[in-house]
Amino acid sequence: MKRIVFALCLLFAGYVSVSAQNISDENFSISVDAGPGITFGSSNLSAVGGAYRGEHKSGFSMNVAGNIYVKRLILGMKYNHFTASKSYGTTGSEFDDNINVRYYAPQVGYRTYLSSKTAIDLSVGAGYLRYTSELLNAGTEYGYSGHAWGKNADLAIIRKLSKHFDLGFGTSIMSAHVNTLDKKQYQKSTHTLMLNKWDRIKIKRAV
Repeated sequence: MKRIVFALCLLFAGYVSVSAQNISDENFSISVDAGPGITFGSSNLSAVGGAYRGEHKSGFSMNVAGNIYVKRLILGMKYNHFTASKSYGTTGSEFDDNINVRYYAPQVGYRTYLSSKTAIDLSVGAGYLRYTSELLNAGTEYGYSGHAWGKNADLAIIRKLSKHFDLGFGTSIMSAHVNTLDKKQYQKSTHTLMLNKWDRIKIKRAV
C-alpha cells in the first residue's frame, strides 16, 4: 500500500490543450506523463517461470494520450510503456533481465468540473499489450515475446495554468495475462512456450 501511495503522489502529467481559456471550454488535449510504476498482487513478469514471481516489483512508466471532449464525455487513445530491469536467481543460475511492456488502447471516460480551471477525468479502456524480455543467463542471450488483451483505468486531477497548458496529477491501473511466449536463443530458431497457470505472465500494475 505504501508503494501505491508513493506512486500516486509522484506521478506528474503535462496536458497541452487547444485554445481554451477555461478548462470547461476544452475540446481536445494531448497529455504526456511519467513516473514510477509498481506491480502488485499475483504479478509475474519473469519469463523464466513462477519461481521468480515478484522479482520485477517496480520500474518506470510513461503514458501518452490524446483525448476529445464532448461536453463531459471523454473519447481518446492511450499508449503506455513500462520498463524494468533486474538481476536475480540463485548461484549458478543468475539472470539479467530487461522487461518492456507496451500497451495501446482506446479510452472512454467522464469529466467532472470542480471549477472553471479544475477538473477530474476518469477513463477506462481495453486494448493490445506487447511483452518482451531480453535475458542473459550464463553468457547466453535469450529473447521472449508475447501479447495479450489488457484493460486499464485512469484517474487524473487537472488544473488549467494557461490557454494552452494544463498541469495534472493522477494514476493508472492496468492488468493483463500473457498465456504463451515465443522464446528465441540468439542465432537459433524460435519456438513457442505454452505457459501453465503458475508460470504465465501476469501484469497488475499501478503508476
